[in-house]
Amino acid sequence: TGMNGGEWKGMAFTDDCTSAGGTDDRHQFSHVNFMNTSDAVFRSGSRHDSSGPSCGSSTADCNTGNYTMSDVTFTNVGAVFTHGSGQGTVLTMEDFEIDGVDEACFNFPENTVATLKEGTIKNCNTDGKSWGGTIVNYPGSTAGALHAENLTVENSYVNFIDVDLQHVTVSNVTVTNPSAQTGVAIDSMFGSNSDVVLNNVDVDSYANSGINAMGSIAMMDVDLGTADLWLIPGGWSQTGNGPSGADAVFDTVTAGDITMQRIHPGTFTDITGEDISMSGSAIVTETVDMDNFDIDTFTIAGCGWTMTMDNPTLTSFKSTCSSSSAKNTISIADADFAHGSSSDHVIDGRNSRITWVSPRSPAPVSARVRPRLPRLGPVPTWS
Repeated sequence: TGMNGGEWKGMAFTDDCTSAGGTDDRHQFSHVNFMNTSDAVFRSGSRHDSSGPSCGSSTADCNTGNYTMSDVTFTNVGAVFTHGSGQGTVLTMEDFEIDGVDEACFNFPENTVATLKEGTIKNCNTDGKSWGGTIVNYPGSTAGALHAENLTVENSYVNFIDVDLQHVTVSNVTVTNPSAQTGVAIDSMFGSNSDVVLNNVDVDSYANSGINAMGSIAMMDVDLGTADLWLIPGGWSQTGNGPSGADAVFDTVTAGDITMQRIHPGTFTDITGEDISMSGSAIVTETVDMDNFDIDTFTIAGCGWTMTMDNPTLTSFKSTCSSSSAKNTISIADADFAHGSSSDHVIDGRNSRITWVSPRSPAPVSARVRPRLPRLGPVPTWS
């Protein structure tokens, strides 16, 4: 804290260490309480007012660390960590507590390698910056990583995580807010060769989430509440294939609308949401097994897919393929169609062979559909 408990500016680190191994254990902080800063406690790459020396650019990293911290607390600060430049900075923080931060708690430079474990975080971005939240970074990364594990977060205003670092792992993390927030739960915007793992994550009070990873995506026990989820490898303008098979795992996921492009799930089970939309043709020959869906509509737009859907609750199913030589083959079993429309189809297909097996059917009901099945109207629920 400052003199007599007053405010102080914070600390700035403006150069890297060029000697071999010089960054190892360079800045170590243990059993330290940081309080009452008007700006960031740590600033990487330049002074807080951006005057004087600076280090790093969009084409050249400058690790002003490594920063190694344990058993540290931050109370009533402008930010825990921010940057002027300092691309490629390395930070490890374990066993920490944060309470009361004006802007983003962690505002990293491009290509940062950050590890945050065993933390309790309260009241990030109390100023309500549109870009702020708990963890953000300056966009433009060509590398970098975030590993966030065993974090309990209360009141992360506007956003939670919004980064474009290459590798992102978020595990055993819970976020609670006093009201719905307008920003993102988790955005991971790096594309080529990016890997994202979300495991046991509960972040259920934001507007949307997005993942652009083209290397691999694994989402296991993830609750995003009603936030829409966009899974768009490489971004909206990309046309290349994204993850497939064992590199595309979605197991026990809750979200709002789920939009998935150019991804071929290897695991796709226990999904709760609103409308699910998949687009792009099958990437591999592997059958997509979809078990225990509780959703509204399901739409697949693409060709060459083999899919099975077992025990779903949904309002309608649509399969659209533009090629008669690469038709989709789909089996739906033990479905509960809660269909209330008199104008939309329950099952709609083009260049698709859809087999529907109901609990009371003595044999599968099969249709080779082109352009679409006849209107079926409401379908009863069997028990």
